[in-house]
Amino acid sequence: MEITKRILFLSFDFHPENRAGAIKNKHLSEALGEEKNLIIDVITASRDDPKKSEVKNNSRKNINLIRISELKFLKNCRKSSLFIKFYYLFFVLVVGKKHNYDLVYASTSKLGTAFIASLFSRIYKVQFYLDVRDLFSINIKSIYTAPIYFIPNKIITTVEKFSFKRAGKINIVSHGYKEYFNNNFPQTPVSFFPNGIDEMFLKWNVHFNKLEKRDQPNKKKLVMYAGNIGYGQRLDLIIPDLAEKTSSQLNYIIIGSGNLKNLLHKRLQERKVYNVKLINPVPREKLISYYKKADVLFAHLGNYKSFEFVLPSKIFEYAATGKPIWAGFSGYPAKFLSDQVQNVAIFKPCDVSSAISNLNEIEFGMVDRTDFLNRFERSKIIRAQKLDIKNMIEKTLP
Repeated sequence: MEITKRILFLSFDFHPENRAGAIKNKHLSEALGEEKNLIIDVITASRDDPKKSEVKNNSRKNINLIRISELKFLKNCRKSSLFIKFYYLFFVLVVGKKHNYDLVYASTSKLGTAFIASLFSRIYKVQFYLDVRDLFSINIKSIYTAPIYFIPNKIITTVEKFSFKRAGKINIVSHGYKEYFNNNFPQTPVSFFPNGIDEMFLKWNVHFNKLEKRDQPNKKKLVMYAGNIGYGQRLDLIIPDLAEKTSSQLNYIIIGSGNLKNLLHKRLQERKVYNVKLINPVPREKLISYYKKADVLFAHLGNYKSFEFVLPSKIFEYAATGKPIWAGFSGYPAKFLSDQVQNVAIFKPCDVSSAISNLNEIEFGMVDRTDFLNRFERSKIIRAQKLDIKNMIEKTLP
């Protein structure tokens, strides 16, 4: 008779949010829940939304989903508030007293989640599996470079190393992070299980590849961007000038929201740029209809050193469409796109001249990316990562 094991699954972001980490962690928790000898306790700060629910929260009896933001006294608190984050820490540590866990899993684009899991692992002497989606210390150092930030940056780096050092296994969603972990945590095994491609895009691709692949040379092309509009993307520094200089050739649709959306809108108005349409975020199912209309898919990261190590999840979604990709990347994401995906044009971030020049590298029309789809199908990645976690549970904590 198999002994039942228990996993504490920490993901601050979770379904039904559309963030890459939230979506992947939903699938990973469900995959772990398929194992009859595992009990999964998921703790998240994401609120439920019945309108977006694809699967009932408790569709599996061995998955317990706890949304702390749904507690009555937290209903009026914003998810980003410090109170929610401190209560998340308190709640996790209290839960640890109620159950004997065999492993704590933490997925972190936020340093706090890794820190909480590290504390939990130390206090309750359980294995710690860390899924690293972002390197907070590198991001902060590349953005806040003034001497006044030296001490805060030092504190963040110390907390990050304290958190990561406890992990018995680290998964990275970008190979760009590998050198950092090899240099700083050479004794810790590192795996690479990226975001991958959702089933809905794989299904669509089957239909998509049957569409007409020939280009219509006299047609004004439609460029589409879908994603966040913030400091990470800095669309306000590229789109107004780029759209103005290509107005005779291209129309643009920008779908998303973020801290800099209003600034982007303001700069477009100031320059009287009328070939750009801003659209609020749409459900992922509806997003496919926009992809079908687009001729080129646009991606961009701000010109910060930290973004030379990331691997944007949007790359997988874009590549699944078979359509040309026009990307302002440098470092690892540029190399990944160039090596792995056909029919892409890569330019220097925030460089309009480079963008216009490299646009000529694009062959308008469809390409078959079946090999890429097979390599990065999400269900395969999830199955492999599930096995990785199961293998770790069997180890004895040193």
